[in-house]
Amino acid sequence: IGNAAAPVQTPEATAGRIVAMTTAFYDAYAGQARNKGKDPDVLAQDFVNLIRGGFEKGFGEAKDILTGLNVMGADSPIEKGINQTYALVMQGYDDFLASKLGTKPAADAAPKDNKAA
Repeated sequence: IGNAAAPVQTPEATAGRIVAMTTAFYDAYAGQARNKGKDPDVLAQDFVNLIRGGFEKGFGEAKDILTGLNVMGADSPIEKGINQTYALVMQGYDDFLASKLGTKPAADAAPKDNKAA
């Protein structure tokens, strides 16, 4: 219905949407009464831990569903795509946290382990 174009489904576009939507809640999280007066660095780390944990849980559940549908495997473009999306989301969260802490992520830092894989 309507002329709205379907969203782009590349790993980069999907990860960008996930990071943008989840990090958009930062100001609301920071404004909660229980977070008033909390050290800004601790607040940012707690927030990223919260959204990262939620993403990892959802990612694991989605991967389990796709495995059950037999669309996963070493040569599967679906598996390659979701693993790339996972890595890009984790990098996005690292970058978001670095921006809140006033630091820049190390370009040569080791990638995060894919805990849900």
